[in-house]
Amino acid sequence: MVVTGGNRPGDSFTESGVSATYLEHHGVPKTDILKGYGDDTWQNVETALPEMEAHGIVTVITVTDPFHEYRAMAISSSQGLKPVPSPVPNSPTIKHSLWKYYLKETFDVGVGRIVGYGRLSSWTTARPRCSTSRSPDGFGELSPEWSDGVWRCICASYKIAKPFGVV
Repeated sequence: MVVTGGNRPGDSFTESGVSATYLEHHGVPKTDILKGYGDDTWQNVETALPEMEAHGIVTVITVTDPFHEYRAMAISSSQGLKPVPSPVPNSPTIKHSLWKYYLKETFDVGVGRIVGYGRLSSWTTARPRCSTSRSPDGFGELSPEWSDGVWRCICASYKIAKPFGVV
């Protein structure tokens, strides 16, 4: 099982961390859960890809908002995966300002198809990624966190801050 998603400034947890915890509480062994992190779909897939490749995972079920499904599958495909769609039926974004999401997706798909989704990701995400998903001691996860005006890699288990470039 692969879960992805980073966090935004002010968030205490990553989306992938919350998803993994949910799965663990519902009987999925921790060792069967792989995680990816990022500020966008490209980074989420990119950071999960090495472990997926190590486990021989090529076919993936892409679970996301219906309006985002096309781009999520295109991004997965462009990184060598074989995605199968599974749009969520109860997206909170369907109820609020849906036109903004469709406009963003239309723009991102158009630009992504022209310049490549990886390049688009590098243009639209401001924060760097942690160079590893594990802390230097190998025990805790590292995730980006905004602190004192700079991005840092934070070990969620121990809250050990390492400035970017040090990890």
